[in-house]
Order: sequence, then structure tokens, then C-alpha cells
Amino acid sequence: MLQLLIVDDSKWTREGLAQVIDWSALNIEIAGTCSNALSACELLESKHIDILITDIKMIGMDGLELTEHVHNAYPHIKIILISAYREFDYAYKAVQLGVSGYILKPIDSEEMLKTIKSVLADHPQTTTASDPTDNSVSSVEKIVVAAKTYIDQHIYEQDMSLNDIAIELHINYYYLSKCFKKGEGISFTKYVTNKRLQIASELLSDTNLHIYEICERIGMDPKNFHALFRKKFNVTPQEYRKSHKKVEI
Repeated sequence: MLQLLIVDDSKWTREGLAQVIDWSALNIEIAGTCSNALSACELLESKHIDILITDIKMIGMDGLELTEHVHNAYPHIKIILISAYREFDYAYKAVQLGVSGYILKPIDSEEMLKTIKSVLADHPQTTTASDPTDNSVSSVEKIVVAAKTYIDQHIYEQDMSLNDIAIELHINYYYLSKCFKKGEGISFTKYVTNKRLQIASELLSDTNLHIYEICERIGMDPKNFHALFRKKFNVTPQEYRKSHKKVEI
């Protein structure tokens, strides 16, 4: 079985990760859990580890430093970073370090499972000679993760564009467009629109903000907002608020 190490200074997160996935069904065994990066380094010296899941923000040696150490000392280990912070710099650094996944807290079990399966598909112990190989797959996924992190950070900017992300990642615009479509199954524009409309639906139900204020927060032109919202949710923003509100209007 593949050996998994979980590193997070939150006991709740460590225990949650250990229980949220049926690891044995994936032929994975939890070799250990550590509350800090230094303890993880000590365990790595005594045990063979195949997959590392680590938080970024930890006291002392942080997850990025641990990742860099593992990348240099144990290049066979597949690394998945988890973070409560939507920081583009973290995602960009993760791409540079060649991590296999970047997941935001609170951790979605389905997203974690999808990432783990991607790691397994790219792992030599789980790939047979008859399996089709595509060395670009993991690279595409890393680029998409970084792009989505950038989108999360700049979702409120109406003029945010794919070209902005391409410049930040130092990659070709057309290549990024193809990577994003391949990774998400939809275009960049469609993804951003869906993301903005989802945030709008949450603001409609959770706040008393006027429609124009919501549009400002999600970077959408009020002229197009109503039509796009109705197309996605089959109701007007006002109707959605009336049936989903969580606060008194």
C-alpha cells in the first residue's frame, strides 16, 4: 500500500482528513500524522512515504519550507498543499515546487478525493504498462489550480482577464486557455461567470445588499447581471432572495 503522511497543526484537521476518505479502498495507508513540519521531517527519515498532505501556515517551519525540503530530499513523494488562505503567491510557489494539488480550507471531501485519484493516476506504483501516459497532465492541473486561486483573489475586479493570469504565471495566453478548458471542462469566461453568480446568490440570501452593490462586489455589469442570473437559476435575483433569504430584508 502507498504510505500517506498528514501534517497540520490543527488536530481537528488531521483527524478529519484521516476519516473523511476511505484510504484503504484507494490502497493507501496512513503512515503517520504530525502537528508540525519538524516532526514530519523526523518521521520522513524513519519511514518510507509516498504521499504528503501538509498545511501551509504552521508555527516554525511552514508547509512551503517542508515542501521544498521534501522536493529536494525525497523527489518521489507526491505533495498536496492545504491552506485557509486564498493567496496567489502560495499557489504560484506551489506550481514552482511541483506540488500535485492545492486545496483550500474548509476541505471539500470530493475535491480531496479527486486530487488523490489524480495523484494515484500519476504514481508509478499505480500505473500499469497498458495505461496511457500523459506527462503534461500534472502540469496542466498545477496551472489550473494557480489560475483558479488567482480568480478567487480577483473575482471582484470587473476587468480581470485570462491575459492577466497568463502574465502572472509567465505562460502563453493560448496555452493557459487550453489548459483551463482541459482542466475544468469549460472556458475561462464561463467559469468566472458561474463563480460570480454563485457568490451573488450567497450575497442575496445572506445580506441586505442592493443588487448594484452585489454587482460591484462580484465585478459584474448590472446591465448583464439580471439576464445571466435568471439563465443560471431560472428566477430573477429578487425572486431568489425572497425564497432563499437568511436575514430580514
